[in-house]
Amino acid sequence: MMKGGRRGSTLIEFTLYLLVAVLVTSICSRALHTGYRFFIEGTRRSTRLMEIYTALDVFARDIRAASNVKDDWKLTNDVDLVWRGPNGDIGWSCKKGSLWRVAGVFDGEQRVWRKRSKSLVAQASDECCFTVHESPDRETVRAATIMLTVNGKSVAATTTLCNGEVV
Repeated sequence: MMKGGRRGSTLIEFTLYLLVAVLVTSICSRALHTGYRFFIEGTRRSTRLMEIYTALDVFARDIRAASNVKDDWKLTNDVDLVWRGPNGDIGWSCKKGSLWRVAGVFDGEQRVWRKRSKSLVAQASDECCFTVHESPDRETVRAATIMLTVNGKSVAATTTLCNGEVV
């Protein structure tokens, strides 16, 4: 707005330009923030999924190599599995939403690890449990199942024992 041939802008014009700039900046930053939040959440979800599938894969590998002789299984309950492996004892454990793989020497009578190395395989699952499937004569173990619940969704995998043979 020019009055009387003067050049320049008035204080009202400057305020309007500033208001438009603030409004555009605010809308753009909000859009970027929302997009970033969805990106981060998607990344977390995919990382968790990969962690769970890796855990199921490692569990299946261990179970396939396990002996099917019932006496070689030292501890079997909902949250712990321990069996005698070819190079020592192997165990899987669910503690406080985390899935652990343990290898070493397990004392079956006192139910404690004497010597061990412990690896965190998956964390932050809502629930985790194991099931061991025995043969009808109850002298051998046929398979083992692991079930993980994450965000209200359950994933279960049953693996058949191959008695140490590579399939």
